Amino acid sequence: MKYFDAPAIILIIVVSLAGILQHFILLQLTPEWNLRVLQAVVIGLGYDLMNGAVFGSLALLTPLPSSSRKNSALAGK
Repeated sequence: MKYFDAPAIILIIVVSLAGILQHFILLQLTPEWNLRVLQAVVIGLGYDLMNGAVFGSLALLTPLPSSSRKNSALAGK
């Protein structure tokens, strides 16, 4: 589990679930479901997952304060 970073994974989950919840609520408020509405929801869910992955990747690349990173930096000395 060397490449998994807790802040990045939490950020992916939070950002993705927030967008998925929004699309689910909008789908429930739509009075008439048709192919166009379902296609828009599926595309929106894809964008939500993409946004979560982008923010998670940024969290991996930025030096966020974390106990695991401090311990790994101290172990390298």
